[in-house]
Amino acid sequence: MSKNEFLKKLSDLLHMLKEDEVNDIISEYEQHIDMKVAEGLSEEDAIAAFGTVEELATEILDAYHVKPNFKEKKKIEVMEKVQSESRKAIKNAGDAGKGIWSRLTSTVKKAASACKRLCLAPFLFLKRIFTKKKDNSELNVDKSVKVKKEWQIGKGIKALFRGLVRLIRKIWYGCILLLFGTAGVAFILTLGILIVLLVLGYPVIGVTIAFLGLAMAVNAVAYYAGSKWRRV
Repeated sequence: MSKNEFLKKLSDLLHMLKEDEVNDIISEYEQHIDMKVAEGLSEEDAIAAFGTVEELATEILDAYHVKPNFKEKKKIEVMEKVQSESRKAIKNAGDAGKGIWSRLTSTVKKAASACKRLCLAPFLFLKRIFTKKKDNSELNVDKSVKVKKEWQIGKGIKALFRGLVRLIRKIWYGCILLLFGTAGVAFILTLGILIVLLVLGYPVIGVTIAFLGLAMAVNAVAYYAGSKWRRV
């Protein structure tokens, strides 16, 4: 352990004292280490002479008649870390949900536009038939033009059918992704809470292992659905 790491950890363990008292103690031990190093010892050897940081902090707090509570501080740090990871997981899930919804909305709009064009095509065709001028030029319309129009209509119907199939598959995989993705986040948060309880000494190892397996399975399904959803 280097001098800076030692002094930082000692300062953290003495957080119960006043700030000026902690600064004085840290300054004193820093000078002591520098003196030992000047005499030819390495930083590690000079620090090892104090024993462990926890033992040294306990002695200092006893001198100030303060009862050390390192275990409680460790619990608080673990809880804060779990809360931070939980907030991060919720934010990532929210961003993923927004992206899925945006893409799904875009696909629905494209399918609706294709349906609109297909539905209007017969009415526009009939309108052109009943409003066209009955002259010889129109009576002798080139058959190739008619064939081309029919081919375009058939192509449009085929494209619409493909679009509808793609939309249905998109919605199906999107629903699976949302369902299992939300469940996966919930399992991860629950798993984090169980790990905290396990660290605090509660007998929840069996439940923790079970939730770990469920979280892995659910997230695997969500990942598979997401990959399929992106490829559709």
